[in-house]
Amino acid sequence: MPQLRSRFTVTVDGRRRRERFGGEPTYVHQLRAFAAAVRGEPANLTPPSDSVATMSLIDDIYTAAGLPLRP
Repeated sequence: MPQLRSRFTVTVDGRRRRERFGGEPTYVHQLRAFAAAVRGEPANLTPPSDSVATMSLIDDIYTAAGLPLRP
């Protein structure tokens, strides 16, 4: 939930605490990359092959967990 800014909840031994850290929401980075692409500038530091490899890994995890693959 990028709109909630840069924070997360840590639970240790049943005790929860919220942590905040610096940075911008991921939507800001996505919008900057999109604007750069529209201007014809390099917009993605991660090559498409990394995205394909990540999705393949996620499919492998679903399979190992006995879950159906997503369409």
